[in-house]
Amino acid sequence: MSNNECNEDQKKLNEPNVTDASNTPHEPIEDAEDEFTKTQRPLMHLFIHVWKLHGHVLDKVTVHQGIYKSQMKMLGHIFHNEGISQRELAQQLEISPPSIAVTAKKLEKMGYIRRQMDEKDNRMNILNTTEEGQELLGRTWMAFTGVDARMFEGFSIEEMKQMEGYYKRLQANLEKIDGEMD
Repeated sequence: MSNNECNEDQKKLNEPNVTDASNTPHEPIEDAEDEFTKTQRPLMHLFIHVWKLHGHVLDKVTVHQGIYKSQMKMLGHIFHNEGISQRELAQQLEISPPSIAVTAKKLEKMGYIRRQMDEKDNRMNILNTTEEGQELLGRTWMAFTGVDARMFEGFSIEEMKQMEGYYKRLQANLEKIDGEMD
């Protein structure tokens, strides 16, 4: 989308009596900016910060297991798709085949996966996790679960159910926006 198109869209949003799909009139964006700034923007910043912090803590868990996040992601994907080819793995993870090859070689050297040439096509490598790789995934999953449990310390079951409802509403709103943009 060009800058001109963005500017035109912004002008339309700022026109009085902007309506949504239900044709319900809304106040112009300018008038709502104060309320947005006071409430939604800090909440959005907090939301983003919490999830970045969660990811950062999980990254530390992964490093403490002696493996990098990208390697753990690939190992987990192989575990859930035993016998996957490197080519299929690259497509599914949207990672270049050379990057997959480098990471697979490292995981194999660490003893977490086995790479075997496909019997039907010698150009393809088939990937499977080893027992050691499965044990690492189990330990890491337990550590991740522990982080999640500690993250919700002090929350009642009712509060967590309430939060789930809020997240489902956010998800539904984002899915609606996503569908409108297709």
